[in-house]
Amino acid sequence: MALKNRLYPHMMPEEIPIWERFLLKHGSDYNTFTYDVRVGTPVIVPPEVPANIKGDAQTLSLKRIDAIGWKLGKPTIIEVKKIIGFTTLGQAIAYPIMFAKTAKRRELPDILIVAENITPDMHEIFALVEIPYILI
Repeated sequence: MALKNRLYPHMMPEEIPIWERFLLKHGSDYNTFTYDVRVGTPVIVPPEVPANIKGDAQTLSLKRIDAIGWKLGKPTIIEVKKIIGFTTLGQAIAYPIMFAKTAKRRELPDILIVAENITPDMHEIFALVEIPYILI
């Protein structure tokens, strides 16, 4: 599992088998993948904080996207979850906006949630707001 954590550095151990099942079924839909993509605006650290701590604090304060699938230069943000819940909804809404801002892209990327399960309320909400997901 340690090797797989290096391959997919931001994914939790229970998410890696879900991701690997997705790759087997849908990996060929993409040209390449980028992992652990940091987006957003770093925290403001007081000037008296030592430089090494300041840099770490700023880096760690950024949000991290599990994977981005690239197809003909177009990105699709892919979040991998054991169970889709409220936190996933926030990520699905915010990450495309944050990625576009960080990458200085005019168009928002697509989003896809890959999970093993979804809570009943989230199924209805994701359908209403048209956020795609795959249960795998």
